[in-house]
Amino acid sequence: MSQKFIDKIAIIISWPREIDLYSNFLKADNNNQIFDIIVNDIPSIERGRNKSNKLIQSLLENKETKFRLLSDVYKKIKYKAVISTGEISAYKINPYSIARFIYANTVGIFLYITKISNLLNFFFGRPFTAGAPNSIKIGLDWFPEKKIGNISIKFPDGADLKLRNYPDKMYEHAFDIFLSYSDLDLNLVKQKFHNKICKKILYFRHENPSKEDYKKDLIKEFNLDPKKKIIIWLPTHMNIKHEEDRNILDWTNKVYFLKEFYNFIVRPHPKSISRNNSTLKNLEKYNFIIDNNYDRNINKLIQCADIIMGDYGAIIFEGLYMNKNLVLLDMFSGSKYVEELKSNDAVEIRIRKELIFLQQNLNTSDIHSKMKESLSSNYQNTIKKKKVEIFGDDSNKGLDYIQFINFLRKL
Repeated sequence: MSQKFIDKIAIIISWPREIDLYSNFLKADNNNQIFDIIVNDIPSIERGRNKSNKLIQSLLENKETKFRLLSDVYKKIKYKAVISTGEISAYKINPYSIARFIYANTVGIFLYITKISNLLNFFFGRPFTAGAPNSIKIGLDWFPEKKIGNISIKFPDGADLKLRNYPDKMYEHAFDIFLSYSDLDLNLVKQKFHNKICKKILYFRHENPSKEDYKKDLIKEFNLDPKKKIIIWLPTHMNIKHEEDRNILDWTNKVYFLKEFYNFIVRPHPKSISRNNSTLKNLEKYNFIIDNNYDRNINKLIQCADIIMGDYGAIIFEGLYMNKNLVLLDMFSGSKYVEELKSNDAVEIRIRKELIFLQQNLNTSDIHSKMKESLSSNYQNTIKKKKVEIFGDDSNKGLDYIQFINFLRKL
């Protein structure tokens, strides 16, 4: 059966948080007839994925945003182009994936235990463990984008790059155009993937923040003390066996005392909420103010913060982009998650040495002192300097939203 052609741009939403990521596109005038929103509804063996797929539909319905389901589009409709983060991840199981799974549980584990994987990683840039021991999966990542659009566009979901193997080779044949927030990202893609179109763009959702005072709304919503400054704790999701949510659980009893001095709001990663209800219960035990509103505009939330507390991942760079005072929480010594970041030369490891970070052996007095230091003018100058290093100055900006729309029109 031949596919029906639609002369529009499809935007695939794979996770609830991508609703906020694509907020500019979703707010576009419906009369423009530029975009079709496609929601991932493909059944998956990935924990929490099916629940998230249903949540995306519910959130968009509440916004009265029209959308199509991926299952109704795949191999049935072909668009002019498709925009995606490449995170559909509805794992496909086939003979190769089964063989890879067996290899990971035997040879891969052996290479890891004997540390031969470290040597292989050093010489070849890959450990050859097939994900062992922490990321073994029976299915393979799936990229249906080229079945949906004549041109496939990789949208960046963050600036937290892992430089050793970046960009991942699996994206080379899945996408034709690569978008990035930084020159570092842009240049790495150009060096590794030849004959690809690469464009630097602005963080659309963090551009032109509204002058509306969202802080007043936040104070009212959570009954905050207007005389106190606001800390927003935005932990990342750690999908590592035996370490999932340790970045939250290990710190709750160490930082909860800050509630006495600050308005302290915790917003767990959506994946943590969908997968581990026990983490929320632990936060509730310490009487944290918890924001688990999936539909929250992250830009507005960050605007309200006097201090952003994070650990690893994209939120570090979003905080820098918005010139926010960052305080980063370290993982415990020997963390596999951190070891993987270091072995993959992650940018967030490189830059945290120049930012304020808290080690788990600090006492309450030291932690309180670090929080005060984060509000200093000297530290704000450091934040502004790091922003320029990562994203460039005003003379080296990427495409703004209007320029990007014009770029899409010309495809």
